[in-house]
Amino acid sequence: MGQQGNSKVRIEESPKLKPWQIEGANWLATKRHALLADEPRVGKTLCALRAAKLIGARRILIVCPAVARRVWAVGVQDVFARPATVVTNGKELTGAQHRFDRCTVVTSYGLMPDSEAAPWDLVIFDECHFLKSTGASRAQRALGVHGLAHRAQTVWLLSGTPAPSHAGEMWTMLRTFGVYRGSYEEFLREFCTGYFGAYGWVVTGSKNQDRLRVLLKDFMLRRTLAEVAPDLLPIEFSDYPLDGVEVVLPPSEVLAVAACLNAADPAAALPAAEPALATLRRLTGVAKVPAAIELLRAELEAGTHKLVIFAVHTEVVAALALGLAEFWPVQIVGGTPAHAREASLWRFQNDIVSRVFIGNIQAAGTAIDLSVASECVFVELSFVPGDNHQAAMRLQNMNRTGTVTARFLSAGGTIDEKITRILCRKAKDLAGIFS
Repeated sequence: MGQQGNSKVRIEESPKLKPWQIEGANWLATKRHALLADEPRVGKTLCALRAAKLIGARRILIVCPAVARRVWAVGVQDVFARPATVVTNGKELTGAQHRFDRCTVVTSYGLMPDSEAAPWDLVIFDECHFLKSTGASRAQRALGVHGLAHRAQTVWLLSGTPAPSHAGEMWTMLRTFGVYRGSYEEFLREFCTGYFGAYGWVVTGSKNQDRLRVLLKDFMLRRTLAEVAPDLLPIEFSDYPLDGVEVVLPPSEVLAVAACLNAADPAAALPAAEPALATLRRLTGVAKVPAAIELLRAELEAGTHKLVIFAVHTEVVAALALGLAEFWPVQIVGGTPAHAREASLWRFQNDIVSRVFIGNIQAAGTAIDLSVASECVFVELSFVPGDNHQAAMRLQNMNRTGTVTARFLSAGGTIDEKITRILCRKAKDLAGIFS
């Protein structure tokens, strides 16, 4: 699929769009295929919808994580002054396609329509890093040879973290739109460090960032918060070891974890030790809860106004909520219904009594505004560096005058600290591509 430009158009000044959003809308409107990779909180949603209006798209399909459907629906109403059809099952989407010539449909990745359906004027893939796995079903349905991207006149990809772990995660989208014509293996050799393991190429990091940026020049637009809001202070990340955390790991798991951490390249050995590390992560998260509660309760009693806590496991979220019950915490995890999710967010944002938000990184790390708080604490970390950054960015706000702090709590003196260092190194590699 070669890149073709739409007719160049311009948008008039709008009180609802910031100057960089106007610039982004104008840029998108000249692209048939493009990646808008603005850093989280810069404002990609409104920018893309305004661009859709500029090109006169009549039949628009927006594919996003399920948790973001409400955000997109509100945006559609704001920009087009008409409601979107929000899909919660496949039948609704089929009906919407056949009933309307002019419609905007918002659906999730799990409910993407069949590629044989009527073509769309515009398809927007929000959080397109969900399509990073070359062999995954949703990646094939979206970007494969017979996927949705080939049945649309225009396709725009949106993500603040288009390659959450390493540059190789961009190959599927770059190959689909003709930005890179080589094979996946060739891309990995050119832009990733690694080695051949028992199951193929094992990626350990990224390389040749300057060359990749040149390749992306016409396809990708990225603005950071530091660029569009130079007075906004960057998030301050820090590691906070907790004393007295004891993690008891089953003997069968100890050897696998030790082999990983003692390997010449621990990051490369992570996949092989994944089952053991999964057990270790869960037990470590649970073990850190008492010390974390003691620390955070003292800070809240000392005057911290609002606090955001991120974790991975549902049992850790629940234990934290129980231990901090006196501060009326709200919780959002993967199974939280949409109405309960919205109610919890409203309560944390508006009720002075509710001082603590506790969320699963996957469920609460995108498409929500937590900027009423200026401090967040990670009791557990995602193994995907981009996920942690996305979650912390929920606290940023264009109008903020102070600093957002993000602390990663680790079990002091344990392998939890070592794993955190591995994730920090991988995050630095990614920063070299998208800075």
